[in-house]
Amino acid sequence: MAYGVILVPQRAAIDRLTRFAADLATGTSARFVVGENAIPHVTLLHAECHPEAAGVWWSRASQALHRTMSLRLAGLMYAPIPEGDFYTPEGGVYFGLEVARSPQIIGAHRTVLAQAEDLGLGIWGAVGDRFAPHLTLGVCETVPCAPVSLPGDLMGRPIEGRLAFGRLRNHGSFPPDLRYAGEDR
Repeated sequence: MAYGVILVPQRAAIDRLTRFAADLATGTSARFVVGENAIPHVTLLHAECHPEAAGVWWSRASQALHRTMSLRLAGLMYAPIPEGDFYTPEGGVYFGLEVARSPQIIGAHRTVLAQAEDLGLGIWGAVGDRFAPHLTLGVCETVPCAPVSLPGDLMGRPIEGRLAFGRLRNHGSFPPDLRYAGEDR
């Protein structure tokens, strides 16, 4: 099983991001779009491990990191995904919002990466110097042809991301029943 240490925007931003993603996906033969069952988030790290190791990893991460971090959305990106990709085996076109590389987010990534390496977890994705924080909105078959307007209410000011943990699903998504830093479950 794979798990992730992530940052989840506050409810109002989730609602706005979900609407924006649905608008972008209209007419694109979407394969995946964030929504009620796939919460928008910024990944700090994904790793494959047994549930017991995942619990230890989360305990260490939630003690070492701030419960909230500022996220500044930097722009919209589309990128081709080849068939056979481990997040999206069927391939397609990724679309999402890039997040500015702040010292706090880079430091948090490096902390959870070091913890995962220390525990011998199977690390997924671009890490270390290749880490590029982003907020995946969806995967479609084609890039939309219609003009796109960025959501000014989200792009103009930082949004707060709350530290969370959960089991990874298809397309790098997470269900809404996450564990949050500072909450015992």
